[in-house]
Amino acid sequence: MLIRESAIKEVPLLGSTCWEASQLDLKSKAEALHNTFSNRISKASKKIQHEFTFNNIVAMFISLECFIHTRLKKSKNLDFFFLLVNPLFLLYCYTMLKRNVGHGIDGVPIENVTIPSISSLAECLRNGTYRPLPVKRVFIPKGNGPKLRPLGIASTRDKIVQKAILVLIEPVFDPDFATESYGFRKGRSCHTALERIYYH
Repeated sequence: MLIRESAIKEVPLLGSTCWEASQLDLKSKAEALHNTFSNRISKASKKIQHEFTFNNIVAMFISLECFIHTRLKKSKNLDFFFLLVNPLFLLYCYTMLKRNVGHGIDGVPIENVTIPSISSLAECLRNGTYRPLPVKRVFIPKGNGPKLRPLGIASTRDKIVQKAILVLIEPVFDPDFATESYGFRKGRSCHTALERIYYH
C-alpha cells in the first residue's frame, strides 16, 4: 500500500520545515501497524473504522517524527498532549508492550485489549476523566536465594499510557542526561555500566 502525497500534505505539521523523516521508514511503520490490526478494525464499528484509517496512521507517525525533530532542534514547543490523546499513537504504544506478563488489578491481560477500548482510553485522556488504577503488589523470588522482592504491576490501560508517555519524553530528556548515567535508560543497564568501569 502506497502513501498518497496528499495524505502527507494534509497533515498539520509542527512547523513548515519540520517534516524530514524518511518516507520509506514511515511507510514501513505505518503499513506494519495497519496490517497488524486491519482485520480487527474491519470488524469494528463505523466510528472505529473511520478513526483507524491508514492515512490517519500515516498522519500520526508524521506528527511523532515532527515532535522528535522539534526536540532535536532544542525548540521550546514541547507540547505532546495532541499525541498522547491520539488513539492511533496509543495503539502504536500498545504494540510495544510485552505479552504473557502479569496483569494488574483490572485482571485484563495485554492480549485481550480491544481497538474500541484504546479509542475509549484516548477519549478519557482527552476529556480529563482518565484516572490510573492502584498498582497490584506481588512478590517474586530473587534469583540468588529464597528472598522475595516486591513488584508493582499496573493495569493494562495504565501500561499503555505509561508507555506512551515514555515514548514522548525519552527523546526530550535523555539527550541531556550525563554520559555516566546508566539507570533506566534505553540501551543501558547494570551490565553496560560495569563494562564501562572495567574497560575505562
